[in-house]
Amino acid sequence: MEIYRYALTYARQAIVLTIVCLVSTFWTLLPNTATAEIYPKIAIFHFYPFGSLKGDSAVSGLFYDLARAVEEESGVALDYRVAPISRSIRTFARGEADLIITNSSSNMITAHPSLGVFGCHRTVLLTRKGSEIGALEEVRGKPIGYVTNALLFKKFGGLHGEKIVQVSSSKSLFLMMVHDRLDGFFVSDIVLDAYIKDGIPIAGLPTNWRDKLGPVVLLDSAEVHLRMNRATADEDIAARLKTAIAALKTRQEFEKIYLRYGSTTRGSCP
Repeated sequence: MEIYRYALTYARQAIVLTIVCLVSTFWTLLPNTATAEIYPKIAIFHFYPFGSLKGDSAVSGLFYDLARAVEEESGVALDYRVAPISRSIRTFARGEADLIITNSSSNMITAHPSLGVFGCHRTVLLTRKGSEIGALEEVRGKPIGYVTNALLFKKFGGLHGEKIVQVSSSKSLFLMMVHDRLDGFFVSDIVLDAYIKDGIPIAGLPTNWRDKLGPVVLLDSAEVHLRMNRATADEDIAARLKTAIAALKTRQEFEKIYLRYGSTTRGSCP
């Protein structure tokens, strides 16, 4: 009987020990949410040449390259979220992204602190050769193109008596002007320079398409900021990103990136 009680006790202890080991093993396999690092989410515009996404993770573009330079300099790993411009801005404004690169003057953007300036972009009116447009007031009655409901349409559309033509992309604007269907369109100088550099392979433009270009009318300019969402701001990360931007500007690294995308101003506003 004594041997039986000893065996029973031993069996119970073995079962308890086995359960403890199993629970411990299972617990170590669970993700450690308390210590897992969370990367700041940065909104990148899906708009050539600022950003693009191929497949699930192949991000490229000017704003992506600027952000990557800051990421490497600061040591702050970033989580890139690529989406159309309007969606990216809404995502940031709702607090669903921590960072954004933009020159937007909208209150929903400027209400959030800037961590530094990458460069300066100018808005221009690109005209077709022979359109007889040399100033903004001369667009009256002429077909002028816009990307549908884009920022430049909201800013300039219909204010000068032009015939509004809306299309789905900047690529369509260039193609339509080359085929004499537009007398001009509003565009960022950075976008224009990128198309002048790589427009033939990017948009399938004819080899002589640049011969169609008329005068460029300069309209305004705005600095491009890295902004941090005030709702999700982290002081330590903000300080590291600010320091990185300042160091990269001192070494003119941003200018080198702009130059790779054909910018004739190296991302400045002379």
